[in-house]
Amino acid sequence: VKVNRLLLNNTDVRGVNWGGYAMKASSTFMQDQWAALLPLIESGALAPPIGATYDLADVARALRDLEDRLTLGKSVVHIR
Repeated sequence: VKVNRLLLNNTDVRGVNWGGYAMKASSTFMQDQWAALLPLIESGALAPPIGATYDLADVARALRDLEDRLTLGKSVVHIR
C-alpha cells in the first residue's frame, strides 16, 4: 500500500496480516482467537459488510467480480 496515496485521497486501509504472526504464536493461537471472536459474530456485535453472495456453482463469477473490482465489502460463497 502506498501510504502517500492514502493521505492524498483521505482513504483508510483495514486488515490483518495473520500469516507471519500466527506462525510465530503458540500452537493454540488461532483456536484461542476464534473462541474469542465467535461469540461476538454470533451475537451480531461484529457484522462484516457483505457486498455479495454466490452459490458454489458461481465461484468463477465471484472471482471475476473480485478481479474486476466490482465487489464492495466481503464476498460470500455458499458451499452447502
